Amino acid sequence: FPAMPLSSLFANAVLRAQHLHQLVADTYKEFERTYIPEAQ
Repeated sequence: FPAMPLSSLFANAVLRAQHLHQLVADTYKEFERTYIPEAQ
């Protein structure tokens, strides 16, 4: 396990979280468009 500054580790975690959030948002939008009919 490489010794990394805590700030670097934290920044990495934040970037990963943001990426994951974006991935989830995109997936949800895709799901909505596919499975929910336009006409309510």
